[in-house]
Amino acid sequence: MKTIKCKNNFDEVVEIPVDKFFFRPSVYGLIVDGDEIVTMKNKSNGKFWFPGGGVELGEKIEDALKREVKEETGLNIKVGRMVLYKENFFYY
Repeated sequence: MKTIKCKNNFDEVVEIPVDKFFFRPSVYGLIVDGDEIVTMKNKSNGKFWFPGGGVELGEKIEDALKREVKEETGLNIKVGRMVLYKENFFYY
């Protein structure tokens, strides 16, 4: 059985069977308003992160970011430039 080593939501390295994974591109936004930055607290581990989430099939990245931020914060945002791209595999 083929496995993938990855981190879980608590930063622990775990080894999971490949058939438990699926491809889910996601997008997160660094939202700046003056000298403030918007963050969200993760319910499962208490860590803070930027608002965002999964990109739906056929959805443009910019549209996904606007939708996810609206769903999570109620904010309507203007999307600027991409500042970071990261490949990340995790088990949630």
